Amino acid sequence: MESTGDTPQEGIEVEYYFSDENLPNDAYLLDKIGGKENKPVEIKKICQFPKMRKYKPYRSVVESLKKSTMLEVIDNKYIKRRVPLTIEPMAPEEVKAVLEEEQKKKGINRPPPDQPWMTKAMMKPTGFEEFYADAPVTPAAFEEEQSLYDKDISFETRIETAIQRYRARRKFHQQTAQVFNKFMTYGGIESGPKMFGGSDNRDLAEMDAAEIAAVTAIHFVSEDVLYTDRWEVDFAGVAKGFLSCHIMTGLESTSGQADIARATNVMRNFYNYLLHHNVCPEFESQIQAARKVCDLADIELFNVVVVNERLPGPFNTAVSATHGGTVAGVYSGDHEWEDSSAINRTLQDCQDIVKFAISAYGSEQQYDKVGDVSKFQTVYQEQISLEVTKVEMADEATRALYDAAREKKPFLVALGKLHCRRWTYPLAPNFNHSVEALKRQQIEHTMTLWVEENILQYCAVGMKIEGEVRELDIGIKWLDSVRAISPSIFEWLPNEFYKEEKVLKAESEAQQHNNQINQTDLGEAEDVVEDVSQIESA
Repeated sequence: MESTGDTPQEGIEVEYYFSDENLPNDAYLLDKIGGKENKPVEIKKICQFPKMRKYKPYRSVVESLKKSTMLEVIDNKYIKRRVPLTIEPMAPEEVKAVLEEEQKKKGINRPPPDQPWMTKAMMKPTGFEEFYADAPVTPAAFEEEQSLYDKDISFETRIETAIQRYRARRKFHQQTAQVFNKFMTYGGIESGPKMFGGSDNRDLAEMDAAEIAAVTAIHFVSEDVLYTDRWEVDFAGVAKGFLSCHIMTGLESTSGQADIARATNVMRNFYNYLLHHNVCPEFESQIQAARKVCDLADIELFNVVVVNERLPGPFNTAVSATHGGTVAGVYSGDHEWEDSSAINRTLQDCQDIVKFAISAYGSEQQYDKVGDVSKFQTVYQEQISLEVTKVEMADEATRALYDAAREKKPFLVALGKLHCRRWTYPLAPNFNHSVEALKRQQIEHTMTLWVEENILQYCAVGMKIEGEVRELDIGIKWLDSVRAISPSIFEWLPNEFYKEEKVLKAESEAQQHNNQINQTDLGEAEDVVEDVSQIESA
């Protein structure tokens, strides 16, 4: 990949960092982009490179990078290659096979020829490999674990011990460590030295395995969890909440699949350890359920990211554009919108999309009125929460109809149906619903939306949709805008507020401490003034 002569100097510097020439030997940047995954990198991190510090202000650097034909700027914050890195193997396949076999015999770990940025440390097993399994428990280890995980020991103590021993048996790279620590925090487990938990080697020598594990643990159940009745053990619930709310934040289709797989792998790996070592048999069914949540998340979370990026879809957008919806005014006449990279249809195209949809799926009465769609009126709108109950793809006759029409109107995409029912989103804003909306909420419990097949293929029963639904005077509903899409495993937990509560609590305690210091200082100052006045009077 080469840049054009129009790219400013700072852009040329960054292009070199991302070039085929530099990337194979740049371990730091390769780790950031995930090699061939081509993940976006924060522009601010690039600006911290020694040769980039002279280019200021930040806004000018961003504008310069936008002129690059090699790199793509995303949301003025991130940058990535327009074409993912592809590195050809540095040796023929037959030579690679011989070398790899020799390395296995000698017990040598070397980077693959097509991944020269991998270090020896990165090549070592981590315990997070796809088919990794803990070794069978030896009789001696079994006896030790009997004392560590005895049923008479509280669950809180056993889980602390298990986390401590689990971490000692895994090799955590930066990204896996971040996921694990966030997962622990979300579940009420803190990390760091325990209060009053210090000990020296002489103390440890006099302790058994259970006592050593207790005093050396750096992950422990939070005091806020231990001493309140607001928390309960729920492995499956925490898995659903962490994956459907916490992990989903900020995911994109360009890199989301790898992030999702990393999260579910770390969680599943931990659950397997708990089961293998019989840490908490009373919660075995919960842990098994949590593993199934991870299996579902592997499939659904990425699909949700795609659906969130594609909805409302061409048909719903076309109705919105022609009938006073959110994007009304974006299209005008036969001229395309000024940002042709985002929207490349005219207002007439939108009308054709609506007409053809009614021809394919409308009732006889609706079809009779399809001649002039501009006369339709929007008669209803509502901010709504929906749950998908059925995904209905187009039948062969409908696909054939669209295929034939696409020869003259290539922008037409076959529609299917998304059957939904009302659903209550726990964090939905308090909207001022109209009298009509309140009435419909009591009697209209289901609805059907028309959606393109290339979006429906990523939808699943149980998926949640937050958005605005509107209705034309001929009885056709459309999805005008989307606020959020959630997977079927969605579960909101108060754990989302746990970290924020701890920050507020820490700030409150610090303020109280400062107030006490100030009061003490003020009292001492008053005593000094009193002493001085007594001396002067004497």
